[in-house]
Amino acid sequence: MRKEKTFKGSSYAAIGSLIFFLIFFHFLTLNAKATALPYAGKSTSSSSTGEDRKSHGKISADYPNVQARVHRVGLLNLCVSNWGFFGSGQGHPLYNLKESKGGCFNPNPDKEVVAPSAEYPAGSGIEYLFWGGLWISAKVEDKPYTTVGCDGWFWIHEMWPEAGEAGAIRERSTRPNTSCNSPEAVSEQDIIAVYTDTSADIPLSPTQEDPWDNRKHFPLGLQVTQKSYSWSYEYAEDFVLIDLCMKNIGIKKIRDMYLGLYIDADVAHKDEDPYGEYGAQDDICGFRHLLTSPKGDCSDTVNLAWIADNDGHGFKGEKIFTTKSPIGVTGARVVRSPKPDLQYSFNWFISNQAGYPKDWGPWTIDNQDRWAKENCYEPGKKTWPGNVLGTPGGDCSKYFIMSNGEFDYDQIFSCTWSGEHPNERWLDPSPECVDLADGYDTRYLLSFGPFDQIAPGESLIITIGYIAGADFHTDPANGDWLKKSKPVNFYAGLNFTDFETNAIWAAKVYDNPSGEDKLCGDGVPDFKGPPPPLSPTLAFETQKGKVKVKWNGRATEQSRDSFNGRKDFEGYRVYMSRAENDYALLGSYDKVDYKIYKRNRNKQGSPWEWEAATVSADTLRAWFNSRGLDGKQIETDPTDYSKNNPFVIKPVAAPFYLALSDSLDINQQEVVYRYIKLETYDSLYFEAQDWNRGFDEIIADTAYRHAVDRGEITDTNTSDRYWDYQKEVEVFPSQSMYFAVTAFDVGDAQTGLSPLESAAAVNATKVYPIDDVNTVQSENLKVVVYPNPYRIDGKYVEDKYETGSGNFDKRLNFVNLPPRCFIRVYTLDGDMVAEIDHNKDAGALDATVDQWNLVSRNTQAVVSGIYLFSVQDKDTGKIQIGKFVIIK
Repeated sequence: MRKEKTFKGSSYAAIGSLIFFLIFFHFLTLNAKATALPYAGKSTSSSSTGEDRKSHGKISADYPNVQARVHRVGLLNLCVSNWGFFGSGQGHPLYNLKESKGGCFNPNPDKEVVAPSAEYPAGSGIEYLFWGGLWISAKVEDKPYTTVGCDGWFWIHEMWPEAGEAGAIRERSTRPNTSCNSPEAVSEQDIIAVYTDTSADIPLSPTQEDPWDNRKHFPLGLQVTQKSYSWSYEYAEDFVLIDLCMKNIGIKKIRDMYLGLYIDADVAHKDEDPYGEYGAQDDICGFRHLLTSPKGDCSDTVNLAWIADNDGHGFKGEKIFTTKSPIGVTGARVVRSPKPDLQYSFNWFISNQAGYPKDWGPWTIDNQDRWAKENCYEPGKKTWPGNVLGTPGGDCSKYFIMSNGEFDYDQIFSCTWSGEHPNERWLDPSPECVDLADGYDTRYLLSFGPFDQIAPGESLIITIGYIAGADFHTDPANGDWLKKSKPVNFYAGLNFTDFETNAIWAAKVYDNPSGEDKLCGDGVPDFKGPPPPLSPTLAFETQKGKVKVKWNGRATEQSRDSFNGRKDFEGYRVYMSRAENDYALLGSYDKVDYKIYKRNRNKQGSPWEWEAATVSADTLRAWFNSRGLDGKQIETDPTDYSKNNPFVIKPVAAPFYLALSDSLDINQQEVVYRYIKLETYDSLYFEAQDWNRGFDEIIADTAYRHAVDRGEITDTNTSDRYWDYQKEVEVFPSQSMYFAVTAFDVGDAQTGLSPLESAAAVNATKVYPIDDVNTVQSENLKVVVYPNPYRIDGKYVEDKYETGSGNFDKRLNFVNLPPRCFIRVYTLDGDMVAEIDHNKDAGALDATVDQWNLVSRNTQAVVSGIYLFSVQDKDTGKIQIGKFVIIK
């Protein structure tokens, strides 16, 4: 069913206040020292008058240094800020938050561009968040007050950083080749922000107060240190961990505090109309409570809120899933709390300008009766202020909803749940329940508490996981059940597997498994998981049409897994991409080794279990061929013994053990880390660990390598040569390419963890397949321009030669340049069109190449015609000239 346009705001808001706000916002962007704040909801809202605003003081450099950064190393690109705000308000013409300049992983560090909000998977353009905010409710002197990062409806923001550098976001990274690499880093991308709720005037908040409390913001006196962490590893690439340390910097005790994460998702592709049928208007949400399978005395209780598109069709309602279809799901869970018996609440609601019955959310009758007694606005009244059942307006209402202990039923059951579960005592459905059940502009609040008391100077720490999952929708026809009002059938077609797996791994990364059972943590935060081997540092040699990728693998192959302490390197993969995404695999190279599987005869069904991750064929033969096992031998290929043709231990006099070992270093003694016990009638089979391709194709000096392996060379002074690798690739000389080398491990048989591979983005490097400076100079190569002629119909975007079709996306290349020179472009009349200052180090990969975007120095797109160019060497004064043609 098509939804009517839902507005963010209240029914009494005036258009004049919105016009004033637009003027006010424009004034902010011109005068505020911080990043421009795009304050606006998805519609009209309540607002103070212009005269009210004047009393809050003038715009000055002392205003908060508001910033935003995006977690970009994993599959979930999540925007976080230093003012208690999550997401970027994607899709709204005013509220599109821009990513601040700088940042280690910002692809445009010198510009402010609209930030992805919660894009998943990265680069897809599919967004799973409009905005979200931290809510904190507590009692001060027995009165409830609430501080919000964003209210979600009345345009209120009550948390701010300091002015200037003191309030700026900081970034750190464990990656050694990043500008923000730090020994203090926790993850591949740490984003650290500090903000407080102590500003009563809130000069940058579009609305100073909601209409129900009739006062300015009442600060709780909290300072929040927000540290968010992300990783590129397979098991952690789908979530961001957000660590929140809340310190009482006031002079009064804060009691009975509740924390909440408010989320308004608007799941859709970024090209979708946010107010159209498939934009914000068809979201569904719900809650999952699960207990992971106990092992010993250890288990993980997962309270997991989720929100998704109703059927995954998304963009223009395709009947099949496409690359623009939002078929995933996102949500949140608590992974660390200082209070073991934490009380949770999950509430979802619809905010709507039309009021009740569209502005609605589920209630239990008991909670509604309790609210009537605690209603500090209209005692005895059972609805929220404004006579609605959805949007909790005012501090008192927010405190109540965060502390109500209610778990709302999933949205798709809006019409059926209360009638089918009378003992749970839910209110009757909304008269609009059919419209709500098949998706609407939904938002949810995941709350937890109470935290009894925080005295002045004391702190409270809690960790939240913001989690995404793939393939939530797997059947394009499943949404038909919602249209037929069959929520049970629809629910059966949802796939929570990846989402729940990621939620469980979020807890494991927060507190690593330890002990023999490999499941329980020790209660001490780790914020790390089993990493893949270190990515190698790359070097390149280039010539026209060829690129040689070079690296030394000593650090990579000698690194140890932080979980099990073992060297688990398996191999390298070499990738190439035209646009730093969609990498093509050029080759995979790995050890020649095997996995061992053993049948467990002590378990029902005698299942096969993975026992060892990496054993060489020589070791397998040494273990078995000399034991006289009734003539059974392992010949050339161990995989001859498969699941259907296992290696069965013939009767032996006594059990024997296979020793799994790990070498400390090359040519040094191995240390046993585990034994596999075998006895009569035990069964084994073997699988190749990976491709078993070996490394000979990429070893830089194979003769030296094999001599070391045979023990003929033991000179440690030259042993670094042992790990030198290289791969030469032929490519078109007219196009730059990105190259990356990843490293992968063998996985872990004890925990069942699949092999992990480092991310291509860690060392991806843009390389030009052109002659280097030495070749250009020694062979006196002339400057060349390509493509020549440049044709507007050349399909350069389709061929990924150019990245876009805008005026500033054109690209004309100059190659065989001196490292330091001026490039000047002229018309045939001698008028200068453009000048490029090419200033590179002679060893840089782009020392002999530069580009012009076909835009004149007057920022106008050039016209068709013949153009002249000159290249003046800054060091020698030598000038080269030439010409090229542009055809439009």
